[in-house]
Amino acid sequence: MLEFIKEYYILLDRIIVIIPAIVGIILYKKFKNTTVKYFIWFLIYVNCYNFLGSYPRYFENYDFFEPLKNYVEGTVFEKNHWWFTLFWEIGKTVFFTFFYQKILHNERFIKFLKFIRQLFLISSIIYLFIFWKELSYSGLVFIECFSAIAIIISIVFYFIELLNSDKINNFYKTINFWISVILFLWLLIVTPISFFNIYFNTSDWNFILLQWQVYLLANLFMYIGFASILIFGKPEKSINN
Repeated sequence: MLEFIKEYYILLDRIIVIIPAIVGIILYKKFKNTTVKYFIWFLIYVNCYNFLGSYPRYFENYDFFEPLKNYVEGTVFEKNHWWFTLFWEIGKTVFFTFFYQKILHNERFIKFLKFIRQLFLISSIIYLFIFWKELSYSGLVFIECFSAIAIIISIVFYFIELLNSDKINNFYKTINFWISVILFLWLLIVTPISFFNIYFNTSDWNFILLQWQVYLLANLFMYIGFASILIFGKPEKSINN
């Protein structure tokens, strides 16, 4: 089983991630007048990010990329940690703070999400400028943790507002509720792994395989959950502009 994961981890992960995006595209008409349309756009974005971010594998498998491989060799761009940090950690944080900003009605919550997004972006830019070279061998724990905190705050604001609204009586019918629950649990599972990324190298395949198993199970839970929500969930009546 471990050898299978070692050989096909990336393929399995890509299949898991693409499923809700395909479902979202098929069912887009169902949600085009709701905030869920932004969520579907994000799922498509994730797949584009994954495809382009796999460029180190293209360097290894396709001679066509040999000139470009030689050009980035020995630089921070040789690995895709910088891509992961910019387009996943920063990208998902900007999206979800925006997404919950669209869902929320409480002005104080909305203003705070705007503030924390701006603070996160400024802090991330400064941190990247100072510790850019660290992206040669790993992601940046500060940005990953700040990202998780910002998104969790967004989710908590949503839960608080839900508890104080009439929707609490039918919360289980609200698609945004299930997106929030799944995302919250996923963050609780994967965020602690960030602290151990320093050990992620081919000299310790036992750790790598353990980490891959956790990520696969967490992603399976999250993305299949998202696909199920899109299939069985009912759209909200309107978008909060």
